[in-house]
Amino acid sequence: MELFLCANNISVKYVLCRIKDISPEKSIVFTDQYNIFQFFDYLKIDNTQVFFIQSSVKWYGLLDLHRLKKKVRQILSKELDLNHVHMYHQAFGGFYNWIINYCHKLHVPITYHRRVAPLQMPIAKASLSSIKAKIIYKLYYSTSIETLDNGRSITPKLAPSFFHNNSIKVAIATEDKETTIVYAREILKKTGIDIDKNSLLLLTGCVVDSNLICVEEYKKKMALLLNKIKDRQIVCKCHPRFSDEIEEEKELPHIPSFIPINILLSFFSVVIGYSSYALVEATQANVRSISLIDFFIPSSTEKRDNYRSYLGESVIYPKDVSEILDII
Repeated sequence: MELFLCANNISVKYVLCRIKDISPEKSIVFTDQYNIFQFFDYLKIDNTQVFFIQSSVKWYGLLDLHRLKKKVRQILSKELDLNHVHMYHQAFGGFYNWIINYCHKLHVPITYHRRVAPLQMPIAKASLSSIKAKIIYKLYYSTSIETLDNGRSITPKLAPSFFHNNSIKVAIATEDKETTIVYAREILKKTGIDIDKNSLLLLTGCVVDSNLICVEEYKKKMALLLNKIKDRQIVCKCHPRFSDEIEEEKELPHIPSFIPINILLSFFSVVIGYSSYALVEATQANVRSISLIDFFIPSSTEKRDNYRSYLGESVIYPKDVSEILDII
């Protein structure tokens, strides 16, 4: 049996490929994202169990931490043939880092599947926040961290000693595209949504509720854009944790919000969004990727510039409807 610690949507397709690769051997997935829990429950993969295991507790939540440890021990005690643990995070992780430490003590091999380069941020200056983070991670999760300054807050990156002390092997995350396509077709069949080679994917939600754009600006310009492209086959995918769609978006066909969209990207000709990392993944899948960062007037130019830097230059940034129409 192999255990997968899957705490973000980007990692799901790599987990799916590994599960397929070891089938019919049993797999267990731990996730702290409810949409990922829903997704695996939706697919119902043979010989695969998924558990919702939260990854963080309040600093005063020692009783919650005790309950989490007891739950994990009970689950893994039933699996006498646990032979591998797979992790996909280099920062944060919280209680999942305790699970890694616990499995190491059981002499179970652990592999970190690296999807991106090591985080390159300056070390945070000594502060109450950075000291508190180090103490909590060490005392609660048996984890050594480096506190990085991401420009807005502290990012707890796993320290090299954490990898060394837990004998963690580092490997590049790999995807079997044929396996991803098989799962994607199964998902599309379940949803009943018809998609052809000219279909357009619209990523919605989050932008207004996160105060990236004021609601009046978003409603006005998005309604205008949707009216101009209404002859195209448009499919929406709303952010799993937000539901701030306008009426024109709600009327369109929707992929269930709990489905990680990176699994389906290659089935679309164009992807339109704002700041989602799925835009970067779309370019990697040779799909035209449009960010509306320059289309809307931002609530904060600093946040806009940060997101543009985050997405990079492979994404297209049109400034008005005519430029968007030329691209699609």
